[in-house]
Amino acid sequence: NHGGSNDSESFTIGAATSTTVVSCTAGPFTYSGAAQTPCSATVTGAGGLSETLTVTYTNNLNAGSATASAAYGGDANHAGSSDVESFTISKANQTITFPALGGKTFGDSDFTVGATASSGLVVSFGGAGSCTMVGLSVVHLTGAGSCTITASQAGDPNYQAAAEVARPFAIAQAGQWAAKTSL
Repeated sequence: NHGGSNDSESFTIGAATSTTVVSCTAGPFTYSGAAQTPCSATVTGAGGLSETLTVTYTNNLNAGSATASAAYGGDANHAGSSDVESFTISKANQTITFPALGGKTFGDSDFTVGATASSGLVVSFGGAGSCTMVGLSVVHLTGAGSCTITASQAGDPNYQAAAEVARPFAIAQAGQWAAKTSL
């Protein structure tokens, strides 16, 4: 015969692991002036844990390396977890709009040229031939012949350099006049 017995023992069930995954869509990602947010995040774990998490971004506005991260703080049954992904934001292209220049005559007054970059950045000018640049955008004619004004924009941390745009024009010789006198 056996007599009944009792025994009790305390034990602890540890929290199950969780897995956080940050996923980013395939690029390329190009600077646009707006924050790039191409990623999503989920957490999964034992017992049916499956939730969408909020993604936190760093350096996702300008061209360069950006990161996306998400964290799950855990709950009564699951330990916390986190994940980080990196992605690259490329520099944007830009173009220059520079209208054609009409012919001039040597001796004409200095004149101003203007061009714009699609980026909004300042355009620079250079002159070659029978002209020089005076200041940032004023052309001075140095003789008859031809002149080519070239517009350029070197880019910045968010924009590639623009393709240069050259505008040639002819410079006519100044008219000569002679006074006729009668004898």
